[in-house]
Amino acid sequence: MSKRVFQSGISWQVVEKKWPGITEAFRGFDAAVVAGMGPDDLDALTANTRVIRNRRKLEAIVRNA
Repeated sequence: MSKRVFQSGISWQVVEKKWPGITEAFRGFDAAVVAGMGPDDLDALTANTRVIRNRRKLEAIVRNA
């Protein structure tokens, strides 16, 4: 489901290229870990060039966890 959040409004090729970095940044999408991410974690993600740095999309992933 997280991949679909990123694909909304963004080229699927871009999402595919960055997906390994996104998966690593979200620690394999472990729901408990992602749900525990706070503002400092989101700030770090928005500075991480290996992920899609759209703050609203990043926040949605944490909220959905």
